[in-house]
Amino acid sequence: MAFLASMPSFAGGEIGRQVRARYDVAKYQTALDKGRNTLGLPGGGQYNRPGSLFCDTQHDETKLSELFSFSFSLDQTYALQFEPNLIRVFFDGDPVVEPALIVTAATTTDPLTVTIPDSGYAIGDRVYFSGIEGMTQINGLILTVTGQAGDVSTFGDVDASGWSAFTGSGGGVAGDSEGGTGGYPPPPAPGDPDPEPPDFPDSDPDEPPMCVWVEAYVGPDLKAADAELGTPLTMRAEDGSIYEGAVTGLLFARRPCVRIKTISGIVLTCSTTTPVPVKRGEKVDYWRAETLSDRHEVCVQDASGVRWERIEKIARVEAKRVAQITASNGVYLAGDLKGAGIFTHNVKWDPSGGGGL
Repeated sequence: MAFLASMPSFAGGEIGRQVRARYDVAKYQTALDKGRNTLGLPGGGQYNRPGSLFCDTQHDETKLSELFSFSFSLDQTYALQFEPNLIRVFFDGDPVVEPALIVTAATTTDPLTVTIPDSGYAIGDRVYFSGIEGMTQINGLILTVTGQAGDVSTFGDVDASGWSAFTGSGGGVAGDSEGGTGGYPPPPAPGDPDPEPPDFPDSDPDEPPMCVWVEAYVGPDLKAADAELGTPLTMRAEDGSIYEGAVTGLLFARRPCVRIKTISGIVLTCSTTTPVPVKRGEKVDYWRAETLSDRHEVCVQDASGVRWERIEKIARVEAKRVAQITASNGVYLAGDLKGAGIFTHNVKWDPSGGGGL
């Protein structure tokens, strides 16, 4: 039966889940079902909660830095990060970068080396990659130069031995020799149209961000970015059997990520809070991806079949656009390389955090 309730004010804030249908409770008429990033006003309205947007990690986390706002004009505002001997400029949520350069070669080795003619990079510079063809695993990464010889930059923190081969550089690479990172190009001049906003707003902050990188494969030739409701998924049941499921919910967000690599070279990039099944003796627990280490075994599948395999390396990477896939609260297969993946995600989520779930 439908019921029309008078809602004269929102000064009561959010109402609890237990009383969302209790229209007979006085609080119901002054409350919100959900006030996302808002605060209440005594007069009954709501306003946007002040706060910060995650744009990038600090250039040097061993040093103190300060963040200031700067309004160049009514429609051009910036965030300025000051570190010793360094200033970084952020516009519309992303760092401002130098003009793009062209990558002519990249190696599938450990460590990764990339040839960027006339880059002028030095050790410690951070470089943002985009538009790389073939070696798509590098797109969206912000990497630190650990060695420089002529046009060849070495990125010692990156093991690219399991990546696809480099075939071209359609979109180039952006970087900043003063320690900046990739992001939006400089803002438009006065009178130019406003830039398009990012297409990856944060998903519901009340829900766990169980996400895989949009460039990860969730099917034989399908990336997470192209998944839709009903897309088939390879899934694993609690008893270990493999079955075909489907996408039942899909959101996109930008989240801090980690990259997991097993001893056979299977790789998955996912959000730091992605639940991952971990085998401990005969028991299977669910751990946040950021808490995993090389002492853990994860469930994988490739041409050799399904098995439990030890992690060889896990590393934090920059925030990425990720797909928050729901599959009837089940565990599904995803991986950065075609034909091989790691099973992740499960309804057994503990929002209080910690190691196991």
